[in-house]
Amino acid sequence: MSPGAFEKWLDRLGYSAEPALLHRRGEDIPDAHPYALEIKTLLKPEGAIRARAVFEVEGVPTVVFVSEDDAPLSTAALDEARKKIWNQNLATVVIEVVSCFTTSRTPWLSSPKMASMALRASGLGAIWPSF
Repeated sequence: MSPGAFEKWLDRLGYSAEPALLHRRGEDIPDAHPYALEIKTLLKPEGAIRARAVFEVEGVPTVVFVSEDDAPLSTAALDEARKKIWNQNLATVVIEVVSCFTTSRTPWLSSPKMASMALRASGLGAIWPSF
């Protein structure tokens, strides 16, 4: 996925409205941040998670955005990333962003079908880019 398309998703979902709370891959994370090491680890392009962005709530990494080029992550790869993140108590939501749609993985909705149904029920699953 192009960086521009990814940024449009962050805008469309409202995360870009809080730039001080949204950490993107390649940006500096202040060493004074209480979770600097964890956020840097999540954002490493060659790391275990390879997140594209991390959003924090009250200083804690809470939402992790994962994305691979133009193809969705395999279910196994996404599930492995989810387990690593949640086992470290780093985030409660993992959002996979693909060029044409977005899905959410939460601890209580570990199957893609359930996550998709929850997103549709919340209205977020129906967000299709207009770009």
